[in-house]
Amino acid sequence: MTWRYNPSLSSTDYLEMAARRRNRLRKTDAADFKYLDRFSYGVHEETVSRLLNPENWSEQVHLENRRPRVFVDTRINQAGNLSVRWARGAHSIFFPMDFEFRMLQGTADGFIAGERSNGELMWVQGFRERIWRARQDTPGATVEKALLFGYKARLDELISKLSTTVDVIGAITLEFVYMGNRLADVGLEPTISEQRLHELWTVSQALRMGPE
Repeated sequence: MTWRYNPSLSSTDYLEMAARRRNRLRKTDAADFKYLDRFSYGVHEETVSRLLNPENWSEQVHLENRRPRVFVDTRINQAGNLSVRWARGAHSIFFPMDFEFRMLQGTADGFIAGERSNGELMWVQGFRERIWRARQDTPGATVEKALLFGYKARLDELISKLSTTVDVIGAITLEFVYMGNRLADVGLEPTISEQRLHELWTVSQALRMGPE
């Protein structure tokens, strides 16, 4: 698999590409990808809508005539699942004072009452396994790779959409690692410098602790 990620293609483009590649496979190989007909990139659209709704922003944000601050925090957990969070992420850059209390309820990591956390924007089960399958010399790897690129495109589209309404002060996105022209791995890359990450963490921690 020597083709690389193309940022000019959308997540829809990559999904259509995956479907076309599936259709070229033998029936026995194509059977592994029946789920493409009902495929979802795992974005929690209801949470995104709530986050972008000014009614869920704090009075302080409205009084100061500004947008609430959001850090889009992405990680691949120990179980190999991809989790993208706006609240209580791995980097602990979080400004709860910018939101109403109802928006903060149920934002802890993991499942809440049998559902994904309200602090999560996107979740993909078995993401690490998908990376492994995309690297193999198998007929289905071309489909897996198109989907993998689609996840990257969908995450960047999500960040872009959020940026139109809230103040996305930084994000962790997906980056592809190649050996020559072959896909070797998928890494996590901040859109801001390490220094800026530390500054944001320091500021968010200080604001949450309040004055001494």
